[in-house]
Amino acid sequence: MKNIILALLLILTFGVNAFAESKRIAVVKSRQIQFYWQFLMGFKSSLKASGNNIVIDQYDLENDDSLDKIKNGGYSVVCPLGTAATKAVEKEITDKPIVFSMLMSPVASNIVAAMSPSGSRITGMSLNVDVETQFKLLKKIIPSVKTIGALYSSASAEIISQAQAKAAGFGLKLETARVDSNLQVPSALSQIAGKIDVLWLIPDSTVCSQDSLTFMISYSVEHKLPAMAFAPYLVKAGGAFCYAIDYESIGNQTAEIIVKILDGESPGNMPIAVPRKINYTLNAKSADYFGIRFSPDVIDGAAEVYR
Repeated sequence: MKNIILALLLILTFGVNAFAESKRIAVVKSRQIQFYWQFLMGFKSSLKASGNNIVIDQYDLENDDSLDKIKNGGYSVVCPLGTAATKAVEKEITDKPIVFSMLMSPVASNIVAAMSPSGSRITGMSLNVDVETQFKLLKKIIPSVKTIGALYSSASAEIISQAQAKAAGFGLKLETARVDSNLQVPSALSQIAGKIDVLWLIPDSTVCSQDSLTFMISYSVEHKLPAMAFAPYLVKAGGAFCYAIDYESIGNQTAEIIVKILDGESPGNMPIAVPRKINYTLNAKSADYFGIRFSPDVIDGAAEVYR
């Protein structure tokens, strides 16, 4: 009788999953993953809402024994965060599904060959915001823009190809210059600056070193050339605006992918996901300087406005 009462109490408290075998997920973060706790909030809430009995163990790639613990931990899925963690997990953990997240350009980083289903045991979330979404945002914030310019390398050539295919549909002309080193950024920027209305900053690891980003923002201010950036700190430094990723939503989406795999779907049949929730940040002071008038609805819709 006592056992029956105890069982009923467990069901009332924890649901029927109190008796289900728990499924374990290992989350492995690379060093200095920004917005990790925002990601984790969305990740945990979506896993809890799925109704599965899931245990989440967190590991730091910097700890020497993390991957050994994961190998022997009986995990159903491994979720590496960031490029370094993803590459390390893919190399060392060879018998478990992998769902990566919190990294830019998984194709350019050689994590996957394409954004389409891979047929392998790896899938995940890219932080790349698709070109169409960026162009829609650009035309919403600065409707008068006609010509945009971008610097790129081989790492972002696919993005430029997509942009060239989409630009005309938004009434835009695209001017580009390719570089093979961030040392070429000043000369490449000077080639296109006089032809464009907006400088489009792409998160390309070859183009965007800390020094070259500082140079491009300074150049845009000096030459009254508004910059569309990819991070709020660049807007605060003088960029006109940027798209801003909602990292809690990234956690939600990553968890949803994992739940599908736990329910039996093969990761190899799943395309790489992209962010579905995008915010934007404005710099009102920069806009005044550039001669841009943000409409009231654009200002009201911003996640943050620097003044």
